[in-house]
Amino acid sequence: FDIVNGGAAIDSTNTDVPSNWADAGNLANTHAANDTTWDTTTAGKTIPQSYNPGDLCWNGTIRSDENGTLANSTVACSQSNTHYHMGNYYNWTAAVAMADSSSYTTTTDVNQSICPAGWTLPKSGSNTSSGSFAYLVNQANLASGTSGNVHQSPTYFVYSGDWSGSSNGVGGYGGYWSPVSDGSLGAYDLGFNHEGFLVANFNDDRGRGGSARCLAK
Repeated sequence: FDIVNGGAAIDSTNTDVPSNWADAGNLANTHAANDTTWDTTTAGKTIPQSYNPGDLCWNGTIRSDENGTLANSTVACSQSNTHYHMGNYYNWTAAVAMADSSSYTTTTDVNQSICPAGWTLPKSGSNTSSGSFAYLVNQANLASGTSGNVHQSPTYFVYSGDWSGSSNGVGGYGGYWSPVSDGSLGAYDLGFNHEGFLVANFNDDRGRGGSARCLAK
C-alpha cells in the first residue's frame, strides 16, 4: 500500500484510516539504493514516512549475523515465493495513519491503521484475545524461541529487516507493527530473528521503517 506523497486524501471507506486523514510527511515511494529523504531526526519519528522497495521477495535464508541488505537477501518475486513478498516499510506514525504522533503519549491502542477496511494491526503484549499477535501464534501452535518457525507455514513471517534511508537486517530479523505506543516516541511490535520471536517486543524508535501485517477485525 503506497502512501502518496503530497497530502493526497485516502478514502476511509476502503481503508482503516480516519475519514479526515491525509499523509503529511516527506514520503518516498520509489525504489532506490539509498533513500536520502528518510528523516531520522525526532521529527522523523512523528511524521508519517513509508518506502516501497519494489517487487522484491526475501530469499528465505535466515541469517544469524543480522546484517543482510536488500541487495544480498532479496530476489525478484515469482509465483513460487510470494509468501515472502517484502512489501512496503512504514514508520509507526504511518502504520497507524497519523499525520503527527508527537502528542500521542498514551499506551492505549490506536484505533486506526493503513490496513484495508475491515482489517487492522494486531495487538501486541500479553493480550491473547482474537486480533492479537499472541492469539495468532497460539492458533498456529507456535512457541517462542528457536522452535517458533514463524517463517514457515502457516504464518510465513517475512524477515524484512528495517529501513531508515537504507536497509538493514534482511534475513536476520523482522517485525510487524502493533497499534500500541510506549507513551513516548517508541512503540511495540512482534519481533523475530534467528532465535525465535517475541509477541510483546518493544521497539523504542517510531522512526524505524518496519513492516505491517493486517488481521481481519
